This record gives sequence, C-alpha cells and structure tokens, in this order.
Amino acid sequence: MSQPVPHPIDLGFSVADGEKIELSYEVQTLRVSFLDWQEKQVSFLCRDTLALRWQEAGYTLSDQERDDSTYEVIDSAWLRQHKDQSMTWEGPTFHHYKLNFNAAGILEMICSNIERIAEPGAPPNSRPPS
Repeated sequence: MSQPVPHPIDLGFSVADGEKIELSYEVQTLRVSFLDWQEKQVSFLCRDTLALRWQEAGYTLSDQERDDSTYEVIDSAWLRQHKDQSMTWEGPTFHHYKLNFNAAGILEMICSNIERIAEPGAPPNSRPPS
C-alpha cells in the first residue's frame, strides 16, 4: 500500500489565519463558514459528505504540508476504508480534503466536492434515494 500524499489544491479561497470557524452537518452536506485573514466571511458546502473530523492538534501535519493551506490527500487510507465498506456510491467521485487553519485547527472531510456559496441555502445532494 502506498503512503498518503497531501496534494495542494486551490479552492478559490484561503484558510490561512481563518477564525470563528462554524460547522454544521445535515443530510450529508457539511456547511463551513469562517472569517478569512481580511475579516471577510467565507462560506462553502461539502457535498455528499461521508465523514468529517475537526481537531486542534497540529501534530497530524506531514513534512509536505503547511499549516495554512488546503490539500487533497491522495492514496488516503481513510477514504479507502470508506470505499472498502461500500460507503460510496455510483456517480460522484469522492475525495479526502484537508484544510489547515493555522492555529485554529484542521478540518478533514470525505466528500464529492467543495463549492463556495454566498447564501446558506443549497439544493440536495446527488445521492440516489434509498
């Protein structure tokens, strides 16, 4: 098995010096809001969210990561575990994202995509009905 590799990604916003981070999760949609380094509100949705974790311990950073950047974790054991347990479904491609908010904390999620929003309301996920 290969080692997980954090690959830098540009989400269209910066998490550097982000503060007042708010999370809410409902019907496999993770909503995240925070104040960026310019004191501007940033909000985004994580669609088809299968798993998430928030932690304030910075020891989970690899030598390849900065504490103020965003990554997709390639060859993620966490994502593989969800696929092996049939937690994913046909259609969307799932990704392990990691957002390092400096001293504020680290947010990781497994989801199909991340989209910035201006309003908190959003349409439903792409998961087929049960």
